[in-house]
Amino acid sequence: MEKDMEKADHSGHRKRMRRKFIDYGADAFEQHEILEMLLYYVYPRKDTNPIAHNLIDHFGSLANVFDAPFNALLDAGLSENTAVFIKLMPELFSRYAYDRFCTVKQKQNFEGIREFLITKFLTKSSEEVYLVLLSAKKIILFSGFIDHGGNSSAEINISKICDYALRYKAKYAVIAHNHPSGVLVPSQNDIKSTAKLYESLNLLEIELLNHYIVAENSALGMKEIGALFKSVSEYEKSGMYSS
Repeated sequence: MEKDMEKADHSGHRKRMRRKFIDYGADAFEQHEILEMLLYYVYPRKDTNPIAHNLIDHFGSLANVFDAPFNALLDAGLSENTAVFIKLMPELFSRYAYDRFCTVKQKQNFEGIREFLITKFLTKSSEEVYLVLLSAKKIILFSGFIDHGGNSSAEINISKICDYALRYKAKYAVIAHNHPSGVLVPSQNDIKSTAKLYESLNLLEIELLNHYIVAENSALGMKEIGALFKSVSEYEKSGMYSS
């Protein structure tokens, strides 16, 4: 493929772009240039500059290109192969962030759970619920997405969480859900659902350690803001976020 790329680039443009990247990194590039260079590896014999410009113009930004739905990329004129390549990028970023910021020790136990959860939501554009179950020694027994919602809501399914916790014989649980809007503030429903979940898990002798709200590259724990209520009655007495 490298030979094909050189043959396709009689002016030496691609070679100069690669040299620029090696010397200065991606910060030296405009958004369309980053995308243009990335597409070299999909189109070895085609000028990718117009394709990159069209994608940025169509979707508005480099991030929007990567976040665009698969079918939207096809509608913008990309082949299926190119659309898959584009959609692979944010998934790769998420996996990289997970491996980069969560060490082997952090993956195995409770340490670094906040950073771990942030990486899981990096590529999510709709609300989803993530569950982590831990043993008495706070070793992770299970972690994964358990519910998927729309752009503004995802149900915290208490029955499902309790079923998972019993199945894995967990002693502790942590849940997280994201706010695609970027607002790092729990809603009244978030807090009330947390209280109900805490109460339900407590009946099974399982402690809910925290409920994180994740937005962009940050996470807010209910425990840290005093909103991890141990019962529904405690929630009702608190007056927090009351209408």
